[in-house]
Amino acid sequence: MSDNQIFGTEDPLSRGFQIAYLVIIVALSVVCGLLVIVLVWKKEYLQKPCHYLRCNLAVDDVLFTGLCVPTVIHNISQGYNSASFTLCRLEGAFTLGVLLSKTCTYLLMAMDVYYFVIHPLHYNDKVTTRRVVLAVTAARVLTFAVATTSIAVGGSGNVRDASDVLVCLPGNDSSPRNTVLAILIVVVPIAVFVVLAVGFLYYRVLQEARQQQDRDENRHLQLHETQAFRALAPHFTVVLVFVGTAIVSFIFARAAQAEGASVYLSAARRVALLLNLSLSYITDSVVYSLKKADFRRAMGEVIPIFNGQHHAAQAQLQVAHHSVPTEEHGLPEVDV
Repeated sequence: MSDNQIFGTEDPLSRGFQIAYLVIIVALSVVCGLLVIVLVWKKEYLQKPCHYLRCNLAVDDVLFTGLCVPTVIHNISQGYNSASFTLCRLEGAFTLGVLLSKTCTYLLMAMDVYYFVIHPLHYNDKVTTRRVVLAVTAARVLTFAVATTSIAVGGSGNVRDASDVLVCLPGNDSSPRNTVLAILIVVVPIAVFVVLAVGFLYYRVLQEARQQQDRDENRHLQLHETQAFRALAPHFTVVLVFVGTAIVSFIFARAAQAEGASVYLSAARRVALLLNLSLSYITDSVVYSLKKADFRRAMGEVIPIFNGQHHAAQAQLQVAHHSVPTEEHGLPEVDV
């Protein structure tokens, strides 16, 4: 079944719902991403290495939702992909570069959490602005070099036209076989390395969370109440959403390609793909950045509509409503 068919038919209502959903996602993602960048730029107390990583993640999200998703919206509205084979390969290389850059940013943020939790006394020495800038620059050069390589080794000639490809990515059915091999040889090892590295860092942070439990026997802290776990939770959430939606989308895509697949399976494939194109790019900015106390404070100072909420939140901080350690207990706020 062609990828541009929704619920087995060319239903205008289904297209309308999908387009409306993606338009809302683009607006929210771009606004939230730019808000993160503007707040860090305008507020000196947000100009820290960890927040520069948040800005880098916001840049990747804005690039993807601002440039790649509108192409998907156009394809849905047309009912087919009007891009030429060459243009589709160019779009695919750009998309791949952004996604790989985002993946590397997740790794850098996991390292930031690791140093904050495991080496708090040496955190400022190990995580510096210079090192963050160098790491981000190296990651971007590497990822876009890999993406460009996928075009260079792709050969020429139309193996298939791209009319039934909703999202142009190197490695889809319209790509030459040697492009697919390049993806497998280069991209897969990068992804595996990032997954293993992030998993190891998670393991070390959770070990520290267990030790914090043992050291604080009198308070009977639960694991989720420890400072280490609270530092890790936002990062784990955004990574889980990014990886989870990608895996679900891949599973449904493979299942829908099977001979005799039902129209309901094709519909589930499209829903999973739309979630993969949207959900992560909202949670990145909201969960990992804008929910933090420093960013809420900055929004209250920069955006008038948030002033009232900011003052109300400040008043609530005067009342200790649970036993989790806070600044009032002599511990710094978890700022990663």
